[in-house]
Amino acid sequence: MRILTFDLEDWFHLAGAQGPGAEAWAEPRVEAMADRVLAVLSDTRQAATFFCLGAVADAHPALVRRIAAAGHEVGCHSHLHRTLAETGPAAFREDLRRALGILGDCAGSRVTAYRAPAFSLNRAAAWATGMLAEEGIEADASLFSVTWGTPGLGAMANAPFRIRANGGTLLEFPMNTWRFGPVRLRLTGGYFRALPYPALRRLLRRPGYAMTCFHPRDFDADMPRHHGLGALRSAKLRLGLSGALEKLRRMLLEFRFLSLRAASGIVDWDRTPVLPL
Repeated sequence: MRILTFDLEDWFHLAGAQGPGAEAWAEPRVEAMADRVLAVLSDTRQAATFFCLGAVADAHPALVRRIAAAGHEVGCHSHLHRTLAETGPAAFREDLRRALGILGDCAGSRVTAYRAPAFSLNRAAAWATGMLAEEGIEADASLFSVTWGTPGLGAMANAPFRIRANGGTLLEFPMNTWRFGPVRLRLTGGYFRALPYPALRRLLRRPGYAMTCFHPRDFDADMPRHHGLGALRSAKLRLGLSGALEKLRRMLLEFRFLSLRAASGIVDWDRTPVLPL
């Protein structure tokens, strides 16, 4: 099972990069780049889940409408792209409701999937799981063994499972990793751009579960420079940008992917483990 997801945020929605209020001065690029990604998805006849920021939908409602009209799932990625640690419980619910309202209006249907900014739904922020269920979220793609904390997720980090919290249940699609020699790889934008295509093919040919997470900026060869980042992180953000969109096209022509919604319908949830919180 390979799942295709994109976090719909602009180039400046990057933890530690621009600081708050970047929307007021930074050049928006999300709509143009997302439209290029949508064209590739159309050409390759693939469906994806787009976890959208409410703030992006508010600024570019026609873009979110185009995503939904093309048959893709619209999920929620918060409103302001603040981590759960930054937000806190009270402000989190307000942020979530604001984003869900805007996204539902744009998509023309209720939004039931969620991904936390920066995979920040970790052990310390487990309080958010109950709120997500209470606000109508059914499927989550926020958990990542690297950010979860100790003790880790164990075997659950590499396959779908269920979360039980505050009497509700979330269907969890974690960000999995693969051991590749001495390192652990994941199908996020930086690794996708850095890996030679034969190595990427080897990963995708492995049986089992594969979650992806891309952003429009992962394919933007003309992306402006970020401020406030170290030299190494800045270099990683720009590595492989020039050929990334064609690399995506090649991958989607060779392998079939599912949206989160489609994947939810084929998992035998009664046979998956449960993480009680």
